[in-house]
Amino acid sequence: MKLRFIFLPAVILTTFLRAGFSAVPPAPLVPPSKGFETAVKPMITEYCAGCHNPKEFKGDLDLERFLTRSGSAALEERETWALVVRKLRAGEMPPDGKRKPPGEQVAAAAEWIEQQYALLDRNAKPNPGRVTAHRLNRYEYNNTVRDLLDVNLRFADDFPADAYGYGFDNIGDVLSLSPLLTEKYLKAAERVAKAAIPTGPMEKVLAVRYETEEMGQQFHMHVQTTHDFPVDACYNLRVGWEQGFQGGTLMTGHIYMDKKEVLNLPIVWKGMQDRAMYATNIFISQGPHLLEAQMEMAPESQQPRAKQPPPYPTVMEIFGPFNQVPREQTASYKRIFFKGPPPQNASPNMPAKFSARWRIGPIAGP
Repeated sequence: MKLRFIFLPAVILTTFLRAGFSAVPPAPLVPPSKGFETAVKPMITEYCAGCHNPKEFKGDLDLERFLTRSGSAALEERETWALVVRKLRAGEMPPDGKRKPPGEQVAAAAEWIEQQYALLDRNAKPNPGRVTAHRLNRYEYNNTVRDLLDVNLRFADDFPADAYGYGFDNIGDVLSLSPLLTEKYLKAAERVAKAAIPTGPMEKVLAVRYETEEMGQQFHMHVQTTHDFPVDACYNLRVGWEQGFQGGTLMTGHIYMDKKEVLNLPIVWKGMQDRAMYATNIFISQGPHLLEAQMEMAPESQQPRAKQPPPYPTVMEIFGPFNQVPREQTASYKRIFFKGPPPQNASPNMPAKFSARWRIGPIAGP
């Protein structure tokens, strides 16, 4: 048995490692021992050791000690030689008032040091660091399910909130995998499979009710909410209010779906009547959609009595689905079975097998 890790949701998350390499000229470099003896040590002896020695120790720098070392051993102190090259290139050392080496000698020493470090960098084995197993955050999960399977439902909204790191919620090092989140993944995998490969009877007709008081929109003439519609089908929409009016009161009710008006209803109040308006048989595709309702009162000059209380919507209801699109015609079904429907003798446990590939492992495999 071997373990294979299946990462939600059946996609391989690839980490790109970028390593920087110094530009190295193709020309052959001077060997460390030869170049150090011929280009660097003579300049230290003649121009540097007088001030940069253990006794004087000018600038907290001792270059005299390198006269007894090999080139390879000297190069181990990279910061020191980086400072030396910087001072030589800028003409700051030796300082004004001191005898300075010829420009050719300075260039030879500086170039040898730079070339040796370029060669060391080129031959060094880069350390890419630790690679974090990066799970998807909630937004990435929902978007991945939508993009891969054409199932536009927000399964991850029930997951625990993602931790933030450095102001972002997609940092792999802080996106841990708790037992609770693992359990949520398992449940979401089954829901994803059932939505992508629906089997059994059609969705039951249900009623979903949104109270404007619970939505924080109790005294608003315009109210809205986002609802996840489970399947492509027709739905009935109802918006109700509690306020009664004097007979003859004029108003207009509007219902919008994704900013598109699906109902424009002029109302003449007759006293005893249903305090609600309906938009029926509205086809809505699967996924989250914005439902809005708005009430408008006619001008007071047209009303039987001035200063009547507004008809604040108090409830929004959704009934359905009706006339559900056959599963073979859904976008997710066509995307999964892109070569045609499965054979008639296909396993009835297909959704269960499919959901297993949307779980986070390890999973034992052959």
